[in-house]
Amino acid sequence: MNIDELKVALDSAGVGCDAGWQDGEFIAGHMALSQKSFGKYWTDGKWRVYYVFRGEKIDRWCFDSESEACENLLRRTLRILEWRNRYGQINKKNLKTELDREGVSPRAYDLDNMKSADSRVVLKHGFNRQWSVYYDDRGNKLGLISFDSESAACEHLLDRLLSMIERFGANQWG
Repeated sequence: MNIDELKVALDSAGVGCDAGWQDGEFIAGHMALSQKSFGKYWTDGKWRVYYVFRGEKIDRWCFDSESEACENLLRRTLRILEWRNRYGQINKKNLKTELDREGVSPRAYDLDNMKSADSRVVLKHGFNRQWSVYYDDRGNKLGLISFDSESAACEHLLDRLLSMIERFGANQWG
């Protein structure tokens, strides 16, 4: 699969209107794909899929081929579309249901602001009405992203966690 085929697949799924090129990156919703070099970073010719939030590139997945990167972005975009069709607006309750449905260990995530020595992906609702998602590595907040809505934060956490499990395996997550 190449980017042109990806665009056709996204169009046929009904999400193509949001997808297109911008400054050397193919953007689809909050995810992007690029082979573009960025200074001393990313000069290896590999393809990357990553989240784009407020101009920042977060959680980069690296691929050797355009095909692998396009298939990853398509799979993840279609998965998010499936959740939206199933739940409408996803919330913490739907998120928990979906995580259980996917067989994700409760040790892999924290939806209730519980302190733990384990590393996990966290959803937190702050006093400023912002929803945050980050990877808690023994107290260090990595890849922190803030959202204005519970639904956007829950979608991101679910995609991020399932993508990490796909990438690193379920054994690492309890």
